[in-house]
Amino acid sequence: MDSPLKIVTFNIQAAIGTLALSHYVTRAHRQLFDNNAKQSLLNDISDYISAYDIAFLQEVDLGGRRAGFLCQVDLLSSAAKFADYAVQENRVVRHLSRHGNAILSQHALHDVTDIKLPGRVQGRGAISARIQRHEPVTLVNLHLSLGERDQIIQLDYIADQLDPNENIIVCGDFNCAPTSKPIQRFAKALSLTPLTSNECKTYPSWKPRQALDHILASKGMDSENIKVDEIILSDHRPVTAEVRV
Repeated sequence: MDSPLKIVTFNIQAAIGTLALSHYVTRAHRQLFDNNAKQSLLNDISDYISAYDIAFLQEVDLGGRRAGFLCQVDLLSSAAKFADYAVQENRVVRHLSRHGNAILSQHALHDVTDIKLPGRVQGRGAISARIQRHEPVTLVNLHLSLGERDQIIQLDYIADQLDPNENIIVCGDFNCAPTSKPIQRFAKALSLTPLTSNECKTYPSWKPRQALDHILASKGMDSENIKVDEIILSDHRPVTAEVRV
């Protein structure tokens, strides 16, 4: 049997570095412009995620002005020495920002699919890919809208594109609790188990009150060491787990 996959899901907020409530104001300029502090924070993020086999990242900037017109995933993957990565672009704000999701992997990624999610407000998405262990594993990274109605529509849309008979790991910023109707409905449709609980609070990072970031895996998979890391590098905290196919 293969060793467990060490995975992390992390909304990195495009390395803007909102690490306290006041930073939404005092660091608001980082939403518009690049600076040296972002590069330093990206270095810290790359150091952190380098310990994992698979990193599911949300709110990456794929090359807007606020990222110095450089793809943050290129920088993170190179610095953290991942073997492969795939990106998915959700929304472009002129030359200012290119919002997206990414999967970084120590295993080759195959059958990469860019999934544009429906919703009242456009600009949310998911990305799926497969890796080969002793059995294939489908990986899905997502970032959902805020409202329950849209979340149900979006998760139903993703579920329709996946095979519940496959080994599946779904990670991301769901913007809802694991016991919520959208996640429970999604988990039932694909025979998934939410590995995170309502106690796995990730937002805001400086004083977490909401469990928004989750890992779900097929019921036949064993898992351990599921936790929210206390590291503060974004306005969300990362969630980690070890999953065995």
